[in-house]
Amino acid sequence: MGVSESALIVLGALEHLSLDRDRDRMQVAMLRILADLCGAEEITLHCRSDERMLPMLVATKDCEPQPVDPEGPWPVAEENLAGAVAALSAASRLTDSVMVDPRIVAHALVDARGLAGVVTLRYADASTRRPWWISTFLKVYQNHINLITDAECDMLTGLFNRKTFEARIHHILAMQRESSDQPDHASTRRGPSRPDHHHWLAVIDIDHFKRINDHFGHLYGDEVLILLARLMMRGFRMEDRLFRFGGEEFVIVLSPCNSAGAAAVLERFRASIERYDFPRVGRVTASIGYTRIRGEVMPSVAVGRADAALYFAKRNGRNRVCNFEVLAAAGHLQEAVTPEAEVTLF
Repeated sequence: MGVSESALIVLGALEHLSLDRDRDRMQVAMLRILADLCGAEEITLHCRSDERMLPMLVATKDCEPQPVDPEGPWPVAEENLAGAVAALSAASRLTDSVMVDPRIVAHALVDARGLAGVVTLRYADASTRRPWWISTFLKVYQNHINLITDAECDMLTGLFNRKTFEARIHHILAMQRESSDQPDHASTRRGPSRPDHHHWLAVIDIDHFKRINDHFGHLYGDEVLILLARLMMRGFRMEDRLFRFGGEEFVIVLSPCNSAGAAAVLERFRASIERYDFPRVGRVTASIGYTRIRGEVMPSVAVGRADAALYFAKRNGRNRVCNFEVLAAAGHLQEAVTPEAEVTLF
């Protein structure tokens, strides 16, 4: 394939990518394009999670990109990835790519804060098979991601903003309806479905946040929000979605897990806030209400249920995690929550 033919194919791929604004789909499309065009045996996308670079998706020429379990075997050994991250970050101006070993090349993905991710490509022999266009392709891809991030993320904390939430929750509900309509098709996309695993929506509110602002000032209040967002980034999986709705209110959309798993991860996060020593402010607590996301309900209803559980937690001692379904079954809350009466988030 000549250079001009390669350039036309790459331009077509970039045109396809630039039409999308969903980062999950763009990540999958980017890996699929590389797998089809660059001749690599395996391509892995690594993304920064707090202070670590973790594998997120892996693709080969003959297989669709698949999620990587960071707790399992890594496509690129952790020590090799750490070396690539150090080399890509070492120069005052980030380099485009480095050789990890004779078979693997690592390419940088850069945002305003520095190294945002790493794409590794495994070849039979990396020294003789490194297409000229990959670095440019990844730069354009990341520039598009950065523009989307600027529009969709909260400027103070770096979490997704409230505007982004609605699109995300509608996407989840659409997938759930598709899964119920076509269970066989849905089960082939990301492995076998597990009927006891569901998405969950949690609303988090910092207890007595007004007192923090009044006593210490808004600068320290903002620092609490920033540090709490970092605790969120550390405490949840990369596939979970984290939002700041404004003020001291945050929302989490948990990727599928069972009810015990949702309760455990939210309780662990609540405890991590309680233990954390916030500079100058000291100890801070938060209340959490959460509910299962159901494909047959409107997003406003799901938010209303989580919000109702949150306010139950606030009225009953604060610094606790409350589940709407458990409270409704016990008669503490009504199963039907009227969106107009309960929801102030939309």
